[in-house]
Amino acid sequence: MAATSGKLRPPFRLLLLLLAAAVARSVDGVELTLLTGAREKGAVCLDGSPPGYHLQRGFGSGEHSWFIHLQGGAWCNTIEDCSKRKMSAYGSSKFMRAVEFNGILSNDQQLNSDFYNWNRVFIRYCDGASFSGDGEAQDQDGSTLHFRGLRIWEAVINELMGKGLATAKQAILSGCSAGGLAALLHCNDFYARFSKEVSAKCLPDAGFFLDIEDLSGERHMWSVFNGTVHLQVVKDKKDWGLFIDSCFTHCQTPFDISWNSQASPVLGNKTVAEAIGDWYFERSYEVKEIDCEYPEIDHPVHHPPRTCSVHTRAAATGEMPILPRRRYAEPLLLLLLAAVARSTAAAPDVVELILLTGAQEKGAVCLDGSPPGYHLQRGFGSGEHSWLIYLEGGAWCDTIESCSNRKTTELGSSKLMEAQEFEGILSNNQTVNSDFYNWNKVFIRYCDGASFSGNAEAQDQDGSTLHFRGLRIWQAVLDELMEKGLASAKQALLSGCSAGGLATLLHCNDFHARFPKEVSAKCLPDAGIFLDILCSSEDLSGKRLMWSVFNGTVQLQNVSEVLPKDCLAKKDRTECFLATELVKSITAPTLIVNSAYDSWQIRDTLAPVGSYPGQSWLNCTNDIGNCNSTQMEVLNGFRKKFVDGVKVVKDKKDWGLFIDSCFMHCQTKYSISWSSQFSPVLGNMTIAKAVGDWYFERSKTVKEIDCDSKLRSPVLPRRRLAEPFLLLLLLLLLAAVARPTAAADVVELTLLAGAQEKGAVCLDGSPPGYHLQRGFGSGEHSWLVFLEGGAWCNSIESCSRRKMGVYGSSKFMKAAEFNGILSNDQQLNSDFYNWNKVAIRYCDGASFSGDAEAQDKDGSTLHFRGLRIWEAVVDELMGKGLATAKQAILSGCSAGGLAALLHCNDFHARFPKEVSAKCLPDAGFFLDVEDLSGERHMWSVFNGTVHLQNVREVLSKDCLTKKDPTECFFPAELVKSITAPTLILNSAYDSWQMDPFLDSHGPVAKLTFGIAVPHKSKNKFVDDVEIVKDKKDWGLFIDSCFTHCQTPFNISWSSQASPVLGSKTVAEAVGDWYFERSYEVKEIDCEYPCNPTCSSQLPT
Repeated sequence: MAATSGKLRPPFRLLLLLLAAAVARSVDGVELTLLTGAREKGAVCLDGSPPGYHLQRGFGSGEHSWFIHLQGGAWCNTIEDCSKRKMSAYGSSKFMRAVEFNGILSNDQQLNSDFYNWNRVFIRYCDGASFSGDGEAQDQDGSTLHFRGLRIWEAVINELMGKGLATAKQAILSGCSAGGLAALLHCNDFYARFSKEVSAKCLPDAGFFLDIEDLSGERHMWSVFNGTVHLQVVKDKKDWGLFIDSCFTHCQTPFDISWNSQASPVLGNKTVAEAIGDWYFERSYEVKEIDCEYPEIDHPVHHPPRTCSVHTRAAATGEMPILPRRRYAEPLLLLLLAAVARSTAAAPDVVELILLTGAQEKGAVCLDGSPPGYHLQRGFGSGEHSWLIYLEGGAWCDTIESCSNRKTTELGSSKLMEAQEFEGILSNNQTVNSDFYNWNKVFIRYCDGASFSGNAEAQDQDGSTLHFRGLRIWQAVLDELMEKGLASAKQALLSGCSAGGLATLLHCNDFHARFPKEVSAKCLPDAGIFLDILCSSEDLSGKRLMWSVFNGTVQLQNVSEVLPKDCLAKKDRTECFLATELVKSITAPTLIVNSAYDSWQIRDTLAPVGSYPGQSWLNCTNDIGNCNSTQMEVLNGFRKKFVDGVKVVKDKKDWGLFIDSCFMHCQTKYSISWSSQFSPVLGNMTIAKAVGDWYFERSKTVKEIDCDSKLRSPVLPRRRLAEPFLLLLLLLLLAAVARPTAAADVVELTLLAGAQEKGAVCLDGSPPGYHLQRGFGSGEHSWLVFLEGGAWCNSIESCSRRKMGVYGSSKFMKAAEFNGILSNDQQLNSDFYNWNKVAIRYCDGASFSGDAEAQDKDGSTLHFRGLRIWEAVVDELMGKGLATAKQAILSGCSAGGLAALLHCNDFHARFPKEVSAKCLPDAGFFLDVEDLSGERHMWSVFNGTVHLQNVREVLSKDCLTKKDPTECFFPAELVKSITAPTLILNSAYDSWQMDPFLDSHGPVAKLTFGIAVPHKSKNKFVDDVEIVKDKKDWGLFIDSCFTHCQTPFNISWSSQASPVLGSKTVAEAVGDWYFERSYEVKEIDCEYPCNPTCSSQLPT
């Protein structure tokens, strides 16, 4: 398939939309509840631990409705299999954690309209026999294996009956995969527990396993379990339903993407969610849909187009899979969608942090003096005496100022460290990590800033001590691990990524020397080869950037003790810190994994922003497909220097090389690059296979260096991509799913002090909250205040429902991730990363503007105190330093964007004239337009809100003398009275406003409205902001992307997928406007679909 130029094809725009939604959408984790009296009832997991479940209470009309979902996860059918299984979350509650409720379990009304407010229960699967066994056996180590699935089912259901299930008026039993089979096994028992008037039904998902021969003639499923019901018997059963699609997928109810989204399969004009709702609530005469044969796509005209989002085709056909409501894409999309869905069953284990004991006494402390930490997951079975030690990476600090900044992050203080997901080489998934899955695995956290090598201290700018004790951390943590079993290891591997890869080289000989000769102790540095000379002895600005960083680190932190003595006798210490010198003195067997086109070095040291004029190199390093021939010559020069630097390894016995040509950095710690269809392949080996063959000596040599490049970003060896956009998408996927070192900070909730006394409370009367992350360095006296959005409540009924969730009560609020404009990642958020950043939570339902109260249906009080919340929280922040701000921005998204307009003048008035206080409403410009039926939907919502919650006090007095309060609540009127400098950021085709606008008349309207209606809405938008064009110090960034809210998400704020207007991303435009780097920033996009940088487009 030929790539198109200029525009991205609809399938890829949609896929990025789904990816952005998956990344951006925050889902609360529901905590685990352990079964009471489990051992007395004999209802225990394989290892004897009590089973568990996750319960989220229903509310409103769903208070007496229950949804029970049984977890899946295959089976164990031998003592050996069950023994392995009991060491995981599928055999022991000891490994279980909170889970996210998605798909049919979601409490998002838009996503899950029929069941969002039901009592929802997710029962964990830890018996290995679909909740059906009742026996026990002796394990290989003499302990007991408990096969008590049937007792678990009975005991958990009995406990739930006591918690309200017994009084249910509606009930569904569901499950996925092995849980879907369990839903069939227990369906009659579940149904019999209720009286006849209760609507109790069963919904097995992906639980229909067939007894068929595989390609070798074996009946695989028969060998796992005997007897499967044939599908055809279902069709004649009254009150039964069928939704049998031909999509290449497994489990569709628990994932948002397949349950109810633009990627959900459609049969009979219904998504999975719509079909199940129609069947359960009997809105249709019957729901018995069986799809046409795969891969038929030529439907009659009156049928909807094929909607399977994941397909495969026989290799002989040469055809591509089909995306929702669109034709061809690439097989690559199959895994992209699968990766976004992130099956709960296959989620990586989360391993808790362990702090080093006696750290202060040993002088082994982080930059701020806190104890260092590590994460340990015990090995089992054949891996009980094998150890993998992995050193975290994260660049370096080479000055007092940079180390001072670093100590306020998790890379300088254990106070900010959290539990870690173990993926890639650290995964305990045998499929992903077949050679090392059952080893003891340790992830040592990096908090010294010198690759675990320094031994010094210095005075910080505030008079406190900066501790440069990386070497002591290495020694003390290794000593502690030796006591925990590492000393008796029979196999050991030291690895690390980036700065941790360099640390692996620095400590490789010491690690190897800790074991007897008969122990196989080896080293695996990943992305740890950093070059001094970049192609022409310097980077594009004429500087040796890596030399400068390393020189500062070496001198400041005193790393001489870890450097090779023979090198120090001949060369400068900084040169001896370079990997190309270190490899010469390492005697332990080592395999170097690296890209010859390392993305971090190319972007940050070869062509850093500011080292060249114009945008040509930025375009090249953001997407290698944009590089011209001269730039490719420079990049290939980088590769040559890299290959020359590791040539010494070719002659080293027992050493290995895996040097690919992918534009990547760090490949061992992420499952997607470690061992998947996306993993680079050299010599017919993925990274995982190459490392395993080298370590276990299954191959004579593993020394692979990829050819120089027809380089793409990233390159997938032996695969062609249909469009360059897919390359970008994979980068985004790696960023979003793999969770790189620069993960978003999680900021704890602070509740407002004295809220009740001030009358500043949420809808339910609980105190409001906010998240504050302190600024540092040059941003110490700069403040960004961000108002959360989340629609409105405009009736007693809607506000009553709202108070039962995070948008009406702080009881449900949790810590929040800071992304986008709130990120502290300098590369992502260069203008505001070190500011004081505050996210104020939204719990009043009227854009922080109401001041009233009303009686709820149950007799309690509904508190409409948004205005008091705004005033009280900002007053508290003034006392915490906002009053002395030298720079300040008020922002917000959606309903929070409207709030930023409502309170802009008040915010600006709180500061002296010399303070640069400005406003940035994002997606807050809501239009008063008629929908397809002629109704004014937004007017109706706003009118109810304005009158119910009494918002007059925040409205323009001038407007109120002439117009209705509801009209004055619209941004088109608000902007007329705002005097503070303001930049309006919005899409002219705002997806939130378009969806209800089109949805009000269903799928027919969506298929027939054409493009004229959105253009009419866009023209109305442009007319409403016309007044801004003449306002001095104001700005506009009005793109034509089908999206809503762009500042709080990395993907839209500043990434390769950010909309671009006037050659600026959203982040660049906001920075140029605020800091007045441009004469003006007033950009209004052309009409859809003219802008090729829009990754989110209108549905067709």
